[in-house]
Amino acid sequence: MNQNARLTKTMCETARMGAEAIGMLLSKTDDEGMRNVMLSQKAMYEKFDREGEKMLTEAGQRVKKQGPLARAGTWMGIQMDTMMDNTSSHLADMLIQGSTMGVIEITRAKSENPEADGKAVELADQYLKEENENIERLKKYL
Repeated sequence: MNQNARLTKTMCETARMGAEAIGMLLSKTDDEGMRNVMLSQKAMYEKFDREGEKMLTEAGQRVKKQGPLARAGTWMGIQMDTMMDNTSSHLADMLIQGSTMGVIEITRAKSENPEADGKAVELADQYLKEENENIERLKKYL
């Protein structure tokens, strides 16, 4: 697999995981503002997943879907983490931590794939920009 594909695949997997986690978190808030921020962030993840998957398909590659065990682990972690505290502040904290992990993953993937170029790097850079904007938007809920 070439470096463009590796970078794009990492971005897709990271975006997909974020979208799934937010999908599980949406029912935990009654705060309309927080819900709108979460929906916007989920839509961003879905957009990057689609764009990346399209690029990978054109290159003859596929993104591995998260398995049921991993999804169950994510669900269980979210349930446990929100059982005692599902305030907007706590949800924002969880989302900021997840977004920060995404920034780290994409930044690491860029470093590990220095020969990646063109659309793959452009998409990864846009992902990082929007993910950092998500973090800033969420800070007002802390």
